[in-house]
Amino acid sequence: MTATPFVLVCGLIALLYFVYRMALVAAPVASVQQSILHPRGDASMVCGQDGSANLKDPAPVISTNYQKRIQAAEALSRNMVTNADLSIIDNESGQPAGYSHTIEHESVLFEHVKNAESGSYLRATTSLNMESMPAWQVDSVPVDEGRSYGYSFWYRSSTPVDVTRITTRAEGLDYGYVVTLPAASQWTQFTGEYTNRDEAKQLQVLVSGTEKGTLDTRTYDIHQIPAAGLENGMVSVTFDDGWESTYKKALPLLQKHSITTTQYIIAEVATSNVPEYMNVDALKQLRDKGHEIGSHSLTHCNQVALDQKSLEDNAVRSKQLLEAQVGPITSFAYPLGQYNQKTQTTYQKHYPLIRTSDTGYNDRYFDETNIRSMAILDTTSDKEFVSWLDYAKRHNVWLVLSYHRVDESGAYNVSSETLDRQLSMIRESGLTVLPVTYAAQSIRGDK
Repeated sequence: MTATPFVLVCGLIALLYFVYRMALVAAPVASVQQSILHPRGDASMVCGQDGSANLKDPAPVISTNYQKRIQAAEALSRNMVTNADLSIIDNESGQPAGYSHTIEHESVLFEHVKNAESGSYLRATTSLNMESMPAWQVDSVPVDEGRSYGYSFWYRSSTPVDVTRITTRAEGLDYGYVVTLPAASQWTQFTGEYTNRDEAKQLQVLVSGTEKGTLDTRTYDIHQIPAAGLENGMVSVTFDDGWESTYKKALPLLQKHSITTTQYIIAEVATSNVPEYMNVDALKQLRDKGHEIGSHSLTHCNQVALDQKSLEDNAVRSKQLLEAQVGPITSFAYPLGQYNQKTQTTYQKHYPLIRTSDTGYNDRYFDETNIRSMAILDTTSDKEFVSWLDYAKRHNVWLVLSYHRVDESGAYNVSSETLDRQLSMIRESGLTVLPVTYAAQSIRGDK
C-alpha cells in the first residue's frame, strides 16, 4: 500500500518536532559543557603577569589546623615561662615577676588586672599611635640548638596584634615577624612553632598592638616539642602558569634528570588553546609521565581583588575544568603570590594543599594552606641555589622551588642551560625529589 501525501507530510512534521524537542534539551547541556570544559578566550584572558607593578608581599596567614597541630604535639618539657599565671609579684616594682614594659610613655597605661571571670592578665592601653607600639614583654627562655618549641598565649584586643619572635644569638638580637592577628573582643589563643636552626641561645615572644587601643594578654607558654626535621630532606620542583616553554624546553631536561614536577595551570587558558601556553594534550602527556597537575586559578587574576562570588568561582571552576581533562586536582598556587584571610578561607575548602609565594622551608609541622617556596628568578645565582639545597639537606626540611618560563624573557625566566645546571644540582644534592602532593603525603604518612 502506497503512503498518501498527507501521511508523508504528517510524518515529516512529527520528525521535525522530535528533532526540535531534542535540541531544546541538548542545547543547554552542550552550552553548559562548553562553558565549563571549553570556555572561549585568548591570551587577553590572562589577568596579570608575575612581576606586575604595585603588588605587595602578602601578610602571612597561619591556619587554625596548623595551630591545632602544634597544640597537639607532645610536650617534652614543662612550660619554661616563669610566672605564667602571674601569681608572683616582684617586691621592688610591684609588677608580676618575669615581665617588663617595652617602653614607658605618658600616653601608655600598663596594668596587671585581676578579674574573677578572666583571671589574672596584663593590659596595655595606648592613646597615641607610635612608631613602635608599647607592650608587656615576657622574659626570654633558654633554647637548645636543633630543638623545636611550641609557644602560645591568649589575647583580646581592640586593635590588630603583631606577633614577633625574638632570638638572642652571639651577634645580638634577631627580630622575626611572625603574623598579624585580627582584633578580638573575646579571649583568643594563638599558637606557633620555632625550631632553633640558627644557634640561638634565648627565645622571646613579643605581642604588641598595631595602633592605639587596648591589648590584654595572659597565659604565655613555651615548651619543647618533638623535632620538626624530616627523616630526610626533600625538594619539589614546581612550574607556574603552564607556559608552552615548560613543555618544549623544560620537559626534555626534566626527563634527562628523572625529575617529576607539579605544574600549576591557569585553567581557562589551558582549555582554550591559547598561544604560548600548554594545551590539554600537553598536560595529559605531562600527567602520563608522572608530573602532578595543580590549579593556578581561572585566568591568573589577583585573587585578593575579587569579590566573594568571583573568588568562589575561581576556586571551584578552575578545579572542575582541570579535573574534567586530567583527573584529580589536589593542590593550588596563588597567581601573583597574592592572598589574604578571605582567599585562604575560600580555597582551603576545595584544595587540601595550597602553595604560596611566602619565602621559606617546610618541616613536619608545615601548614597545608601555606606551603612556603623559593622563586627562581633570572638573577638566582648558583651559589644561592646550592645554599637552599644545602640548608634543606642539613636541616632535613622540605624545599619547594617555583619556576615559570624557560628560554623566554622577564625576571621569572631561566635559560635552558641554567635549568639543566640547577636540575643537576638537585640530583647531586641527594635530596628526595617529589611533586608537591606526594611530598606532603610522605611527610604526613599518608599512602
